[in-house]
Amino acid sequence: MQPLWPEHEAWLADYKMYLSHKREPSTVKMYLAEVKHFLDWLEVRNKHLSHLSQADVISFRDEMVGRGMKTATINKWVSIITSFHRWAIENEILTEQMAKRLRLDEDRRDRPRWLSQEEERHLLEVASVERNPFRKSRNEALIHIMMYAGLRIEEVSLLEFNSMDYGDLVIYEDGEERRRVPIQSNLQLKLLEWMKHRSQSSKLFHQNSPFLFVTERSGHMQPRSIQFVVEGFSAKTEFPITCQMLRHTFCRRLVEQNAPIEQIKEWAGHKTIQSTIQYFDH
Repeated sequence: MQPLWPEHEAWLADYKMYLSHKREPSTVKMYLAEVKHFLDWLEVRNKHLSHLSQADVISFRDEMVGRGMKTATINKWVSIITSFHRWAIENEILTEQMAKRLRLDEDRRDRPRWLSQEEERHLLEVASVERNPFRKSRNEALIHIMMYAGLRIEEVSLLEFNSMDYGDLVIYEDGEERRRVPIQSNLQLKLLEWMKHRSQSSKLFHQNSPFLFVTERSGHMQPRSIQFVVEGFSAKTEFPITCQMLRHTFCRRLVEQNAPIEQIKEWAGHKTIQSTIQYFDH
C-alpha cells in the first residue's frame, strides 16, 4: 500500500498520540486502521482531508453498503470517523462534523438510493461543460447509458459495437444474450455523439478495439475507470454520485412512469421480483 501524503501521515500520528491516552492499544490499532483506509481512499481521489465534504463521507459509506457489509460494521466505521472528525475539528483541520447522521438501520440500509429529478438535471448540466470533446461525449454517454438504460458497471464495460441492435441495447453474459433494453431517444443522441468522436480517433488501439467505451490510453474502459469518472462528478455537483445510484435512478423513473413491475424486472435484469419491489416501497 502506498504511504500517505506527508501531512496526512503527520495527522494520523498525532491522532494516534491522542487516542493512546484514552483507549486500549487494541482499540487504538483498530481506529488507526480504519482512519488510514479512509485517508487512502481520499488520496486516490486526490482529495485532501482539509477539503473534505459530507458527500465524500457519504460516498465512502455507500461503497461499504454496496459491498454488502453488515450494518453493524458500517455503523462502527461511522463511530470511528465521527471520533476522528471531532479530533480534526479540535485541531482546526476541519470546520464541522462531516459524519453526522450517517448511521444506518436495517430498513434504511437495504433501500436503494436514486437521484431526485433536480439532482438528475444538475448532473447532466455539470457533465455538459467538459471542454475536451472526446471526454465530454464519452462521459455523457456513460451517464446516460446507466441512468436511462440501467446497466450495471460491468455490463457497460463489456458493451461492444454489436451490442446495439434495432433500437435495443443487448446485454450478453458468457456469450449469450441475457436481456434487451430499449434505447431512449436522449440516450441514442449521446451514443451517436460519442461514436462520432470515437471513430475520429487515429489511435490504433481505438481503431482495433471492439469495445464501445475506451479511454484516451486504452482500447477498453475497465469498470474501475468508469467508476472513477462517474464518482468524479460528486465533487462538482456537491452530492454523492455512484454508478449504482444511476442504475437505481433508471428503475425508480420507470416506477414513476407506471411501468409494469415485470417490465422493470426484465429491463433491469433483476433475478427476483423482490429486487424490483424495493423501488415501489417509498
